[in-house]
Amino acid sequence: MTGARNRIGEQVLLRPVPPEAYLSYTAEMVRTLDEYHQVSAIRAAVFLSEQDCPYEEEFDGNDLCATHFLLKARGRPVGTLRIRWFADFAKLERIVLLPCQRGRPGLRVLLATAFELVARKGYERMIGQIQARLWPVWSRTFRCRLIDGRAPFWFSDYEYREIE
Repeated sequence: MTGARNRIGEQVLLRPVPPEAYLSYTAEMVRTLDEYHQVSAIRAAVFLSEQDCPYEEEFDGNDLCATHFLLKARGRPVGTLRIRWFADFAKLERIVLLPCQRGRPGLRVLLATAFELVARKGYERMIGQIQARLWPVWSRTFRCRLIDGRAPFWFSDYEYREIE
């Protein structure tokens, strides 16, 4: 899907994906064990190493029933996210980029690709749980809101909030 735009998925983003970003980045649904290992390596590098999250909190049984996406920059794996599917909503989880990719357009390519699948499957609602410190990033990246009445919670020594 190199160069393919995610027109439906991009509608959720607050800023369009620059057309040239699709030439540098690809984001695809994980379909092979090798791709899944790349997802695990990225998550381990950031969540386990950089953020010091315990292994048993980061890798759970939900990985085996989720849809994973892998972001590559010029063929090199640099980011990932997973989506779990529920009756009336999809749940966006484990969004992560290697430090060298933060602030670059790859995140928008990854999100647009994932949002495209969610919309094509007919889901109109997504939720996610984000690190509270990252709310300014997410609120500037895609259309979302903090869910009223949902108390913050702590996981791996980070405060989390729920968004829709």
